[in-house]
Amino acid sequence: MATDTPPATGSGPPAGMTTAHVRQAGIALPPAADFITSTWLQHESRAAVVGLSEARSDLLRRTLDPELDGDKMFVLVTDERSILTPVMHAALRSSGAAWVVREDAGTLRDGFTGRGATRIADLIASRSAGPAGPSSYPTDTPTRRPDADPPTPSDGAIPGEAIPGDDVAPDKGWDDNAAGLHTASRPAPTDTDTDTDTDTDTRSPIFLRQIPDDVPDHARAHLLRAAAFPQARQLHVSLSVHHHPRATTALGGTTQTILEHVLGTHPTSWGTREPALAPWDPAALTEYAREHIANGPRLVVVGENAVGTITARRTPDGIEETTRLWLNAGPPGTEANARLARVTDALALVSRQAIIGSGLALTHTGRADLNIPPLLEPPPTPLALAIGASTLETAGINVDDAATRFGGLRAGSRHLPALVIPLGTPERPDHARLTEILRELGPATRPLQKHH
Repeated sequence: MATDTPPATGSGPPAGMTTAHVRQAGIALPPAADFITSTWLQHESRAAVVGLSEARSDLLRRTLDPELDGDKMFVLVTDERSILTPVMHAALRSSGAAWVVREDAGTLRDGFTGRGATRIADLIASRSAGPAGPSSYPTDTPTRRPDADPPTPSDGAIPGEAIPGDDVAPDKGWDDNAAGLHTASRPAPTDTDTDTDTDTDTRSPIFLRQIPDDVPDHARAHLLRAAAFPQARQLHVSLSVHHHPRATTALGGTTQTILEHVLGTHPTSWGTREPALAPWDPAALTEYAREHIANGPRLVVVGENAVGTITARRTPDGIEETTRLWLNAGPPGTEANARLARVTDALALVSRQAIIGSGLALTHTGRADLNIPPLLEPPPTPLALAIGASTLETAGINVDDAATRFGGLRAGSRHLPALVIPLGTPERPDHARLTEILRELGPATRPLQKHH
């Protein structure tokens, strides 16, 4: 069994304190925390599906709050049989947290990168030595950890996680308040989407979807069942929209438009945590965001074959709503591709309804339930890029000229034009076009380059 005996360094409780140790020492351990050291706060779960529950969300917030446990990393520990919801996966990535998987053999691996280790402390040290690298899913830029990227200004680029405590004075109405497994003799395909350390010798063979010869029979059976789980073409959309801080401002429009236009469905529920059980009600969702705007609320939205998040934060000139959606477009094939092709028009439609910042649509093949296993996922491919007026203006780009050169669609309004550019198909993604566009746009879309 893997053990952790990190050195007692820094302030805080002695290293390696379990719940029992903390009680004996008379130290208050945060609810739902199972282990605490001077450098990380650990939560363990053996749930089949690990979502962003209230307890886990509170622990994440503690590690992002300098007045609580802001000097510690949140570490989620699961076993091989647990999978994460997209919302939980994104929350961990955006906050700079760690996902540690206990393998059946007693060894550990990083759930994001597959890097193996015998101690959690070693995995955390390896993460501190360098970034974990891009995920298979659109991810926010970490903004609250000391070693993370600085907060992204409201310059038209997709923002990072909402920043609690933004003290910009609001106007009235917005006050404070097909994934197969591989045997050892049949190696996994080359990966370019996980850790910046591309030496596969440092990564668990199970993460690489290989089955070592010495894997116990029960573990082998589980891995084979995981490989046989139904697959689907997933669509991932990340889009920021600017609102004027008026009493009539409503959130949730981006979610409704994309689900209706791409899948022909509607949002069904929302909530502040998972599971999101409140019936879909944009007015109630907006009112909650308005009352909690100072804390940068993250709301969960659910629809048929869809899940997502909406975050809201104040900016110097209004409210920024960032929508992130994960959609099941159906089994790989013609019908799924037809749904994916609608995303370009959906982004253009949103740009006519609101003032967009920037957005990116990606696709990859994954589990039909949209959840993320602790295994290597196929890298995403770009489908469409949306660029708002402020980003175009900052880069000095004429929207009509760019539309002609890049084969894009002029969208938005007459006074605030936007540009939506298709980036190929799932089978023939146009990475070169995306790279060329991002290079021309420059620093204004730096966060978008992290998705590519």
